[in-house]
Amino acid sequence: FYELRGAFIRIVAKYQTLEKMPRDYGIGEVLHPSEIHAVEMIGKKPGANVTRLAESLGITKGAVSQVLKRLENKGLVVKYKDPNDEKAVLVGLTKRGKKAFEGHEAFHARYDQTIMRLVSELPHDKVIFLKEIFSQMEASVDRYLKELGSVLTL
Repeated sequence: FYELRGAFIRIVAKYQTLEKMPRDYGIGEVLHPSEIHAVEMIGKKPGANVTRLAESLGITKGAVSQVLKRLENKGLVVKYKDPNDEKAVLVGLTKRGKKAFEGHEAFHARYDQTIMRLVSELPHDKVIFLKEIFSQMEASVDRYLKELGSVLTL
């Protein structure tokens, strides 16, 4: 158990380091993780509003508004009125934002390729087993976070 836990902790720590690194996704400008993840959500859910983005990203509406302002200043997103609701403001990607979105997707396709290959070569029952283990691990961490007074839902 301790060997597996150690390996898991190392993988998580390395993944967190990778996820925190700002990088250029093909637009000639470095984007921080919070920025590219907002671009990713907008790219996957076009016409989202601040509330929907906050829920998808697991952050506050205020934090989303700050990120959107930075993305707007960088020419990656555009805000527009919802044609069905005059009060609602929706967000879409500009041409430059779409290029960043595509660069981010390409980054993950390249990065995830090895793991995807490994998983695809596993027998179906082993994939199901891994899903169950991950689900139980997540539930265990959620219980611990709840005990500490915080629950993260993604």
